[in-house]
Amino acid sequence: MHALSAADEALFCELFTDRETMQFIGRSLPHDRAARSFRAALRANSASPRRQVFLCVLERTSNQPVGICTVQNLDLLERRAELGMMIRPLQRGRGFGKEALAALVGYAFRLFPIEEAFVQYDPRHLAAERLVMSTGFSPKTLVGVGANEQGSPKRICSAFRESWDHQATWKQLGESACRT
Repeated sequence: MHALSAADEALFCELFTDRETMQFIGRSLPHDRAARSFRAALRANSASPRRQVFLCVLERTSNQPVGICTVQNLDLLERRAELGMMIRPLQRGRGFGKEALAALVGYAFRLFPIEEAFVQYDPRHLAAERLVMSTGFSPKTLVGVGANEQGSPKRICSAFRESWDHQATWKQLGESACRT
């Protein structure tokens, strides 16, 4: 992964304007709005103090972008932050999500003074459910209808600093260290 840069605009806009990618997240965006959101993400990456971080997920051997991920909704009082990720349609199901999510949890714990990293997703999104559970998150709650702009429920799962075993996760993935 690397910090989102100007070179990642096409990837960002591709993901946020794609109906299939957005089907469990929210409405797909028109291109001009996705471009404005991209510029806001770049500003967020350079803000001080940091309140959120946007990263580009790269395929290890080709160094080609396969998706984006973020640490957002930082709550310093509750000592928690939300993690999010989108992978290009052609790269889904190839292990990029699991590797990226595991790396993102460790990165969030190193970057911010938080004790909890959480994800939320539509429980009908079975691939997200498998990804989150296989990465080591614990189910926390199911938020009822109306939890997002589409009116569908959201499942919230958490990883906690005290129980997050970064090295065990990477051994499971076949890696010795995380590069972020």
